[in-house]
Amino acid sequence: MGHRTIYSNTFQTLQSDGTYLKELQKLQNRAVLILDNLGLHAFDTTAREIILDIIDDRLTEKSTLLSSQLSVSKWNDIIRSLMQSWTDS
Repeated sequence: MGHRTIYSNTFQTLQSDGTYLKELQKLQNRAVLILDNLGLHAFDTTAREIILDIIDDRLTEKSTLLSSQLSVSKWNDIIRSLMQSWTDS
């Protein structure tokens, strides 16, 4: 049995053109979401909130795969950067 999967370059996903809710719904309708190239570009406040919304909305019911070309040693910095929006609040 196949799963509906969507692949998305993280940076392109975060470049909203006013269709944020439509795009978010499209991402939520897939069983598996692959976000590639995570951390290759700096996250501004809006981008951090969007990526956390995507992950949070999928957390208990859908699979999300995060990947990056950066070395594993950089992942703490990437995650810390994402979490910055929560600690700024």
